[in-house]
Amino acid sequence: MDQRFVDLYDEYIHAFIDRRSFLERLTVMAGGSAAAAGVLPLIENDMSKAITVLETDPRILCATVPIPGQAGLTGYQVTPTYVGKQKPAKMPAIVLVGENRSTNPNIKDICRRWGTEGFLVLGVDYLSPVGGNPVDQELAGTMTFKVPQANIVAWFKLASAHLKSRPDVGKVGILGFCWGGDVVNTMLVADRNLDAAVGYYGNHPDLKRVNEITAPLLMHYAGKDEPILLKMPNYDKALTEAGKQHTFYIYPGTHHGFFNDTNSTRWDPIAGQLAWDRSLAFMRKYLVEA
Repeated sequence: MDQRFVDLYDEYIHAFIDRRSFLERLTVMAGGSAAAAGVLPLIENDMSKAITVLETDPRILCATVPIPGQAGLTGYQVTPTYVGKQKPAKMPAIVLVGENRSTNPNIKDICRRWGTEGFLVLGVDYLSPVGGNPVDQELAGTMTFKVPQANIVAWFKLASAHLKSRPDVGKVGILGFCWGGDVVNTMLVADRNLDAAVGYYGNHPDLKRVNEITAPLLMHYAGKDEPILLKMPNYDKALTEAGKQHTFYIYPGTHHGFFNDTNSTRWDPIAGQLAWDRSLAFMRKYLVEA
């Protein structure tokens, strides 16, 4: 796949251009409308591929639940049933942050994947207080960038506090993708409830605030994600100088979004599996074994 197509799609999904501009530029870049029509399904997410774990899986229970403290704020909660296993006195829990499309089918499926591994997962629908998460993914992206960051921080702090307050929950981590990776790094300096953090291809927080970080961090970076990679060394340096526990991995040859298996161009099954294995081991280390 021509990297120019991937870069153009990045501009679109990160709201730097609208869909009309995206399609117009794609048509020119591809050499005509027919060629563009052939490229489009290869670079866009296909939610028909989103389900890998069914909601009826006996290992989990799924429900949309209210998150106390903000009217209308809800989350997609996946609770492990521990079928055939001994339920721990206190479950490890994860606040999960989606891409800039909130809790779409792919993000809900990722919540379920973590649930089958014994984690109580709360996928926060940060669009629920502002009208709800729409089926239209473009509209969801537009809505996302209209929510003030102060609200995002406040709502995710409510989510972690809610989990932490439960008598059946022990340690709480946070996990996010793309825009959600940005949120992970932002919450690291804002939320003392967090015991571990994993981010995929996210921008770093205000480097002047890294001293406020208390949780260990794992970050996954795509090898072809130059805008993010250019910022990564400064983040690494700031964390190292502050004595903060962190691990950064770069996956050579991969695109931004390489874990997203609903996107045939971005998804890298080998890198995606390796990142999953590393993330799972990391969360088990700091939320279960610690």
